[in-house]
Amino acid sequence: MDKKSISIVGALCTGIVFSLSFPVVSTAESAVTIEDMIPLLTQPQTKIDTVPESVDLEALGNISSASVRLAGEDALAQYWIGLTEASEVCLIMHIPTSGISASTCGLATDFYSSGLGLVAGESRDDPSSSAEAYLLPFDIDSSEVGASTSLSRDRGVEGVNLVTVPYQANGLFSVDVERANGGAEFHFDPIRLDEE
Repeated sequence: MDKKSISIVGALCTGIVFSLSFPVVSTAESAVTIEDMIPLLTQPQTKIDTVPESVDLEALGNISSASVRLAGEDALAQYWIGLTEASEVCLIMHIPTSGISASTCGLATDFYSSGLGLVAGESRDDPSSSAEAYLLPFDIDSSEVGASTSLSRDRGVEGVNLVTVPYQANGLFSVDVERANGGAEFHFDPIRLDEE
């Protein structure tokens, strides 16, 4: 598993954060646009897309505030999608109860091949205060990786494939998914903190 260094901003700097992004070889199928992979990014930005002041987009990877779109929220965290100035795809997470914010970003070709995964929270020993989320390209069915999602969205627009699961849920599994359009295979690996 490729663990990338990511930025974290939060009230408790002792929090845990892990993310996934796998390097891949660029193929002819990588000509798919970011907007094809995340249709939500084609929607105009609205007031609901604004992150709280405590979420420092620059510290979280120099994420462009103009690109940020709210993906949804669950009982523990809020989730946004954005792009860096270098056009990397980013998943942003904010846990309001602890003030922890985290992000993971990856190249569009990497995102197309394996998505993004992020775990953040106050302590490894307290799963109830940790969130786990995966951003998948829009053409990948979340059920293929063993997940479904129950995000609340204030926007009536679909166009994001975000999966949130209870921290360290056992329902997700590593899998290779054939794309319906014949594009490059998608490889999913859930974050496993016990394999460090």
